[in-house]
Amino acid sequence: MNILLILFATLATMAFPTTCANGQYILRTTYACTTCPAGYYCVSGLKLPCPSGTYSTGSASSCTSCTAGNICPSPATAQTPVTAGSFSIAKASEQFTCSATEACPSSSLPQTCNYGTYIVSSTSCSATCASGSYCVSGVKTTCSSPYYTPTANEPFCSYCLPGYSCNGVTTSVCAAGTYWNLGACTDCSAATDYCPNGRFKYAGGFFPGEYYSGATTKAQASAGYRRSDANA
Repeated sequence: MNILLILFATLATMAFPTTCANGQYILRTTYACTTCPAGYYCVSGLKLPCPSGTYSTGSASSCTSCTAGNICPSPATAQTPVTAGSFSIAKASEQFTCSATEACPSSSLPQTCNYGTYIVSSTSCSATCASGSYCVSGVKTTCSSPYYTPTANEPFCSYCLPGYSCNGVTTSVCAAGTYWNLGACTDCSAATDYCPNGRFKYAGGFFPGEYYSGATTKAQASAGYRRSDANA
């Protein structure tokens, strides 16, 4: 009986907090109010983990929402930036990978590059697709003979017309004594390479109905005898 009285008296003199301040919780071992740790929020004496997509840095009574471009897996003590080539929306707990045709600014949703621009370092679209190349779906491709782009921001390469040579950027008329050969001007002075029947020589035969040279012998080709009559 005396033991029970002593126990009751001891319990009656112990300090039991009735409430803890916001940002604190009751520590069960001592029944004292304790500061809420990072990654949690504390209300009414309870310690609760921050939900996915939120975080806290300590002493919190509520959690802060993760901003776009960051992720907050539960329980998060801080925002974690997404990696290059990825993105996230606000209150996200995981990141998503951008496709090969999208630019991924870290703080916003993926962007589709307009025609004539291309992806730079996976995070943005360029302002200019240089001449000599074309840009579609965020990808830059260099034009090669017999194609070219003389101006910037083109969505395709133009075909080099017969009678002209193309270096991917500019064109120039084939000189006298040469023939057009898939975007290049080739010397027709060799014994087997003159232009019979007045046509520019074309790999595998003659290119019909396009651009004629007028030279019918090696001597004429070497002398620069030229004529541009597609009906000849």
